[in-house]
Amino acid sequence: MRSLPTTWTAAVEYYKLLLTRNPGIRMQQAWTVLVSSSESPSQETVARILSQGKTFTLKHGHIGEHMDYHVADITVDVHGQGLVLYELGAQICQREFISKLSEYGDVYSLYWDVHANNSLCYAKDGVIKLEVDIFERRNWRADAESLLEELRIFDATDNARAAAMAILEIRSGFRLTTEWLDSVHDVIVYKWWSV
Repeated sequence: MRSLPTTWTAAVEYYKLLLTRNPGIRMQQAWTVLVSSSESPSQETVARILSQGKTFTLKHGHIGEHMDYHVADITVDVHGQGLVLYELGAQICQREFISKLSEYGDVYSLYWDVHANNSLCYAKDGVIKLEVDIFERRNWRADAESLLEELRIFDATDNARAAAMAILEIRSGFRLTTEWLDSVHDVIVYKWWSV
């Protein structure tokens, strides 16, 4: 096994601990980060892309505070020149959204739920370059590590969730913390499904 930078292994250990201390996110979460070399899109622009023409509002609140089964509740924060999006649903991990957001820079997106659905995705220039199932490594493309070298982290741990979270931190410079998860944020709210 190739050795990994100590910062990578330290990030994995950090996320193992975060997952232990925050059992709710072990069940389901979606975390998307835009890393932009220029100005990132406004929250309104992100909301328009996400809601696909549906009416949305921008509010302040805790993660999941405005959510119900038919309503998306997506936290959006500025990080450097990029954005951090987080939710307890699955809207920010949709392929169409990730592709569109990547027109503004590199996008790294991570999702899992209680039904074993999951995805670690990398997009750039409006195109999804790589999408992997974090629990089914044998199904990865042969060139996966050449597109996202941090995937080597999976060699060093049996905790796929922590490994995937570490990759988002390494690529974005943003560390997901308990304090951030418990804080009030700007939130995009819209009805994503009508019955």
